[in-house]
Amino acid sequence: MTQTGSKGRNVGLITIDLDDLTTDYKLVPVDKRLDGPKHPAIDSLLAVPRHGVDSLMRLAVGKTAMRFKQDGEPILNLLTDYVAHRGKELTDKPVDLAILNKGGIRQPLPKGTITEGQIINMAPFSNYVVVLELSGKDLAKNFDVMAASDGNGVSENTEVTFDPKTKKAVSVVINDEPLDPDKTYTVATIDYLANGGDYMTPLENGKVIARSPNYLYSDLLHWIRTDMKGKKLKADDKKRMHPID
Repeated sequence: MTQTGSKGRNVGLITIDLDDLTTDYKLVPVDKRLDGPKHPAIDSLLAVPRHGVDSLMRLAVGKTAMRFKQDGEPILNLLTDYVAHRGKELTDKPVDLAILNKGGIRQPLPKGTITEGQIINMAPFSNYVVVLELSGKDLAKNFDVMAASDGNGVSENTEVTFDPKTKKAVSVVINDEPLDPDKTYTVATIDYLANGGDYMTPLENGKVIARSPNYLYSDLLHWIRTDMKGKKLKADDKKRMHPID
């Protein structure tokens, strides 16, 4: 498995010599050089799926009160708080906090009317919201992992301060209480992270107690169409996981 970055900036070209088992690779930038002549055969193959995608991009599902940048705090806070909300729907146990990775957010949202296609493009992966029971010790270790990538998403009831030099969390406050290493926490997240994705291997030690039957983007669409019907999506710009001064 290979990684070429994100946001569709590059395509990876790998050459494998089966005789001596050597490899060579390069990144091919996706830029205007590729906007050349059209290929009728390829266009014909893409006609049917293109129609479906175009339809989704025109299907309005709700409205936003603000523009959400892809790499901004508001969109990360919006989605992490939604994961906390969905986690509470999935279990009768109180959910202590939610965790989400910023790398899973792949598109911004405009101010005003938003469409089904835009929501799917924003969170396009086959991820499910899950709820874990996790020890405070493992949760603390996971915040160190998150600090190593300069922070990720935590729900509104959580504030994490980390040292950018050591890449370690130095303060974690959940529901106005410092993290207790001897406590068992109920954490809402996505299955990708629960399975150790984005290096969050401490989450693998958690016990899954609930799981959504739907992809995250499907849950989001249902929430926007029902709970948020007639309302505009908005979120604060507070950096909930931040470096020390």
